[in-house]
Amino acid sequence: KYLRLEGGIVKSFTHWQRSQLRAAAGMGKGTVFAAALAAILIPDAVIIVLFSSMVGIAPTVSNTAAPAIFNSVGNMMGGAAFGFLGVLYVIDFHLRNTILQVVLGLLLGILVMGTGVLKSLYYPWVPGLFCLCFSVVTVGWQRAKYFKRSNGYDGQTFFGATAASYAVAAFVILAAYGAWIFVMGNMWNEETRAELIAANNRVYEELGKGVAPDFGLNHTLHCTDDVDLVNLTDGDDKMEKKILKACKYAQGVWFLQWSAPAVVFICNAVAGIFCFLFSRTASRISAASDNTEEENSDEAVKHLQRVLKACFLCVVLMLGFMYSSMSVLGASVSLGSAIMALGAACLAATLGWMYLELDLSVLTRLTTEGALANNVIKMMKSDWFKALVVGGMNLAIPMMAALDMLRKQQRLMTGAAENDGDSYTQGGRKVVNELSTWNWWSIFSKVDILGIIWFAMILGSKATFVLFSALNAWLASMALSFPILCVLVFAIGFCMFLNPIVPGSAVYLFAGIVMGGQTQLEGSVGFWPGFGAACAIGALAKHVACCAQYMIGYTAGQKVKVQQIAGVDKVLTRAIEKNLKKRGLSAAKVSILVAGPDWPTSGLF
Repeated sequence: KYLRLEGGIVKSFTHWQRSQLRAAAGMGKGTVFAAALAAILIPDAVIIVLFSSMVGIAPTVSNTAAPAIFNSVGNMMGGAAFGFLGVLYVIDFHLRNTILQVVLGLLLGILVMGTGVLKSLYYPWVPGLFCLCFSVVTVGWQRAKYFKRSNGYDGQTFFGATAASYAVAAFVILAAYGAWIFVMGNMWNEETRAELIAANNRVYEELGKGVAPDFGLNHTLHCTDDVDLVNLTDGDDKMEKKILKACKYAQGVWFLQWSAPAVVFICNAVAGIFCFLFSRTASRISAASDNTEEENSDEAVKHLQRVLKACFLCVVLMLGFMYSSMSVLGASVSLGSAIMALGAACLAATLGWMYLELDLSVLTRLTTEGALANNVIKMMKSDWFKALVVGGMNLAIPMMAALDMLRKQQRLMTGAAENDGDSYTQGGRKVVNELSTWNWWSIFSKVDILGIIWFAMILGSKATFVLFSALNAWLASMALSFPILCVLVFAIGFCMFLNPIVPGSAVYLFAGIVMGGQTQLEGSVGFWPGFGAACAIGALAKHVACCAQYMIGYTAGQKVKVQQIAGVDKVLTRAIEKNLKKRGLSAAKVSILVAGPDWPTSGLF
């Protein structure tokens, strides 16, 4: 009885202490809101002033950074920023005082921003992305440094106030952008485009030097739709491609200057929505974490497992988003790089939130409970996953080892660590010991295979667009009628869908490029009818091909060997089958039908 009474008193005191901390956090919502709003609005203001035509400085910045010498300086500054990151790791940046952290962080921000500005002629989206990432990093630093859970700021308080800050910032940007467009008369029209082109004259001049030393690139003469570059370049294909590429870079620069505030508004709105969702989730995570040692700990652990599953799905989604950039690289290297960078930034933000908000002790327990955690751990221990990590990091692995040795020497010199005879820090030694247990022959063999697949994907995406262009030219020479063209595109798309290695996106690209190109020829139906026909043909080909795949799977499924290969007795297969057999359109059934690969879904089920 005494022990139960003592345990009840301790538990009551703990709950009272937590309630007091949460009350203090509620009083500090205004502080969190003000700090987060400052961290968001300052980078937004930098984008509006330096990289948007709202204020008028953006063309000056682009013209100043246009000379080729600045592109080389940008490469060197990027290398300096990368080296400075290594210095921060060696000196234990996270353990330094606040003033030093702020100074070093600003210095790193200057190097990174300088790299983005000097490279903005070919990658105009980089400076804006750096500014938006800087605001996210600053908010995360505030969370880790000042608004920690141990200081009484729970996740619901912090992310709720941060969501409000993002909402206010988005409203301010939208109001200013709307006034600039509708009140000040900067609608997207020919007059606005002409002003932007005239303001970025140095950009065209420097890009023209990339075509030929004395070539003067002019938007009216070289970059409009009605320009005949074949006659202008006397049939020189290389010159024509250089002109088209230079025009694309120039148009990307001044279009982003006009649309930058809209991009900032969208990013702030999306970040606000995610912070709001995080705040709703954080309250449940906090309650579940508090109950992991109590009577209803099983229910708490189940909730945390659901949260972990959602985080894992977000990571997979971001990786898929980055993978989709490979399909765009064939058409636009700049756009594909932007999608890849945006996906990487979102992935880093998701992992950062998991690190800050999920209790490591609870995660350790979750790794021993639940099928998802066991499957994830099994996947991470496989040689294929290790090969993916080694292939992705490659030279970064020995570089991190060298930096860890330098960090150990820095700690010995400053007295932060004792000399234990080891060249690595304690954390570094754990990594080295883990790496020593890996089967490196198997891993390197799989790295070779993954490298070949990666190269084949890049080459295949570019070859696909070359093939589509050649097919467009061939069809144009045949002068097919619109109905015959529709039948031909449907037949080819149907055959592509029946090929298991061809993704569905390639079929839709094929239909859009061919129909879009052929229907704009003289005497055809025009772009918009061709656009509608491409959508209808792509959808029809997919559904007919799914029926054909089902018939192939139904016929082949009569053989026991095929059933064994398909794993019809596996839990995953049975679970998918059970969901698909439910009447109606449940969320699980629609998710499988929409997101599941065509061949496994249609052929197996």
